[in-house]
Amino acid sequence: MDPSRMEQACLDRAKDSALHALSDLGWPVADRLREYYDPDGDFAGASFTQLGPVVPDDITAADLYAVRLLNVRVGPRATRQLLDDGSTRRRILTALRALPTTDLADAGPDTWAAMGELYEAVKAGPSAKHARTPNPWVTASKLCARKRPDLFPVRDRVVCDYLELTHPLSARRDWQVFQYLITPIGRSVTRSMPPPTRHAVNYTAPRSPWTSAAFASSTSLCGPTRGN
Repeated sequence: MDPSRMEQACLDRAKDSALHALSDLGWPVADRLREYYDPDGDFAGASFTQLGPVVPDDITAADLYAVRLLNVRVGPRATRQLLDDGSTRRRILTALRALPTTDLADAGPDTWAAMGELYEAVKAGPSAKHARTPNPWVTASKLCARKRPDLFPVRDRVVCDYLELTHPLSARRDWQVFQYLITPIGRSVTRSMPPPTRHAVNYTAPRSPWTSAAFASSTSLCGPTRGN
């Protein structure tokens, strides 16, 4: 399915929620983004995107720590599955390395399929039934976003609830909704920012400022915690 064939009401609800999150609300969006990505602050934005080593085609301990900063617990068993050679790690790395070089705004059917392969590999592996508090779609979404920040949006219960995308949960539908939103809203937001902030956003979240703004905004609207 592509966004043009989706139920328009779903897209309209998400767009209205996004525009509300990106309105001033007594705290201008440029300031929210600047604080969320401030390396001297205590939010996770800069660390999640930049904590090294950043290795696009591998899974490293830095990746696991980065997703932990977004409140995803990767336990001992999952850590071994992701970092030690074995069938789970091989399946994930095969899917990761097969992803095309593109971003969310330009994704089409082949890209959706490749995204699905990686997402399902992570979801079925280290975040499966052995987790103490299993929430496999959140773990998969955040690890995929760490590995391909231009392609996978940060997607969790807070964001999906805010955009009214939880009934039912569907990763592919959500990616397509984000794609529908990201170009017109993201570009309008960055054009309205002062140059220093626009430069920071384009550096830390290239081509996807709306994803970052919506995540920072929706968490603040729903009661933020530091490190989120």
